[in-house]
Amino acid sequence: MLATGLSLTQIDSINIVLASIPKQSNGISLAMTVLLYLIGTSVGPVLAGIFMQMYQTTIKGIVGSFPAS
Repeated sequence: MLATGLSLTQIDSINIVLASIPKQSNGISLAMTVLLYLIGTSVGPVLAGIFMQMYQTTIKGIVGSFPAS
């Protein structure tokens, strides 16, 4: 379900961008939209992993450390 929602969100954002610009700029605006989307999907999980690693806690009775909430 999550993958379906995310893919529909991406398609809708591309449609909104293409509908709001002149037809002469379709190519460059589509390229910039996809480029920024790919950069965001590459950097986002890395930043989330960094924050999860920075804020860890231990639980009594369980060996190891876990992300704090």
